[in-house]
Amino acid sequence: MTNLVESDQWEEGVYQYETSDPVQGGPDGVDNKPLKQLANRTKYLFNRIAEILGVAKAYALAGGTANAITAAYTPAVQAIADGSVYRFKAGAGNTGAATFTPNATGDQAIPAAPIWGLDHAALKGGEIVVSGLCEVQWNASLNSGNGAWVLVRNSGGVQTAVAPAQGDSSAKVPTTAWLSTNIQALVASCIDAVASAAGFTLVTGDIGYLKLPSWLGGVILQWGWSSNVVSATTPVTFPIAFTSACWRVIATGYQVAYGVQAYTVLNSKSVTGFGWGAFANNSGSAPVNSTLAAQVQNWWLAIGK
Repeated sequence: MTNLVESDQWEEGVYQYETSDPVQGGPDGVDNKPLKQLANRTKYLFNRIAEILGVAKAYALAGGTANAITAAYTPAVQAIADGSVYRFKAGAGNTGAATFTPNATGDQAIPAAPIWGLDHAALKGGEIVVSGLCEVQWNASLNSGNGAWVLVRNSGGVQTAVAPAQGDSSAKVPTTAWLSTNIQALVASCIDAVASAAGFTLVTGDIGYLKLPSWLGGVILQWGWSSNVVSATTPVTFPIAFTSACWRVIATGYQVAYGVQAYTVLNSKSVTGFGWGAFANNSGSAPVNSTLAAQVQNWWLAIGK
């Protein structure tokens, strides 16, 4: 005595005995036909429940290529509906935009459709990795109404998401793209906030200054640069005037063209600025001529209060 062989298959109906049916046993006999159909339904329902509860393998091994992913399921997928979810174990990592189909062969083959991230945009590469467990959900409204698979779960891969708006103080997680765009503004905002709370005045950039509060002596540090013009002395005006004295100006120059070393000489200084002259190590010659002088730049640092 043997048992019926069950299949993981949903039977559309259960056979009804007819009065004319002969008595016939065996695996394909009419007497076993309705029993086999009921057994198949039972096995199918058991496996689906096991998948939902996570007690059985709930995915198919992916085929196709890295960016054109296919999967074959049992029973075979004959149609997809809005919200349909399929899981697969990736055989390769995607390198860019990718497509997916749960049935690429047979009479009921389903055309491949693009896979999009949670940001509802095409994949860019790295979202799917080798042996990653992925879950895609069909959204019929995306892709101009043509539908797209949304990658709702992807172990080991890059998770794409919608970046929060600038200034958003909610619990949304910022993306690396958002951080790259906004980190400088965030740092500058923090510096300004700390400086303001401590009584500092700070202007950043190639030309700027730092003014300490009175409880730190009111010291002012200024910096900047200027280009030499065709004259013996080039005047420079500080970003802000010192309150009482300019203690020291330190300057260094370089000659942009011709490969000639340059240096600067401080001619005068006051609370509002200073004057400088440009020279070059031009084979020991006198101060640079007008052609070279126009190419000399001077970077300076001044301190006072």
